[in-house]
Amino acid sequence: MIRTVSPQDAQLHLDKLLDAVREENDTIVLESEGQMLAAVISAIEYERYLEYRLEQAWKAVERVQDRNADLEPDDVLADLALVVDQVRQERYERECPPS
Repeated sequence: MIRTVSPQDAQLHLDKLLDAVREENDTIVLESEGQMLAAVISAIEYERYLEYRLEQAWKAVERVQDRNADLEPDDVLADLALVVDQVRQERYERECPPS
């Protein structure tokens, strides 16, 4: 079950809310003025989330490997280094505009 509470209510009832998360696998959403601020999930759900993220990351790695299977590893590394440098330069220019 998903419960939405204000930060103030969460402070007042933290023990009960944590019990609901731990024992009933509830999700607690902290919301203020219609904006979601945070969510409290059980440790089991968090572990599932981490496993899912790791699985997705490995799938992305496998897709990149498949797309570059016919290329030399050194060529792929050189291309990657070039792209990383370009991204860093763009980020630097965006964050540190000339004075």
